Amino acid sequence: MTPELEAELNKIGWARVDLWHRAWLATSLKADGGLVASSPQAAEAARKKYLKLRRSIVATVEGLTALSEEARTSINLDSTPPDERDGGWPDHVDAVVQALHAICPGLVRWAEYLDHEADKAKRGRPWNEPAFRVASAMAEIYLIGRGKIPTVGRLADGGGPSGTFGKAVAKVCILLGIKVADVVPHCQRAIADLTPDRIAETRAATNPRALP
Repeated sequence: MTPELEAELNKIGWARVDLWHRAWLATSLKADGGLVASSPQAAEAARKKYLKLRRSIVATVEGLTALSEEARTSINLDSTPPDERDGGWPDHVDAVVQALHAICPGLVRWAEYLDHEADKAKRGRPWNEPAFRVASAMAEIYLIGRGKIPTVGRLADGGGPSGTFGKAVAKVCILLGIKVADVVPHCQRAIADLTPDRIAETRAATNPRALP
């Protein structure tokens, strides 16, 4: 992230966003808006693949933890090269289980993102998807950093957005090289997406280990 971009984000509360949320929100602060799918339909297809992956992970963890002590010992032994067995061997099974548990918060958050993308097929997509993704991420930054929902308006001459949030979104789009004629509709859509449920999810996610 460039100093110019970070300075603009600091105007809406970036400095008060925790590192975990920063890592997540930064994925949308790119020239393509952090898109992972070319359309809501593609996002839905990706979401189904994710669900299949999640079921596989659950089954794997259940299978590994249900191993008998004899099987676990044999697997750990045979998974260790002979020249590395002096003095014992690592618990490879436990390492895999711990690793799968460790990525669960990220998998849950990824599912939320794909759900959000797929939902656009029902409510219609804004005409400049990258600009909308940036506005959406910045709306969440504002919510976390300032503790309230952002607002946006228009300048009296109708030439652009008014208010801290709208001006920041317009500036960030310029810094990222995203061409958008009018950021106000995208800001309005992003603000509308901050429903009570979404706000509650965002605040609950302050602790990424608190899985649903």
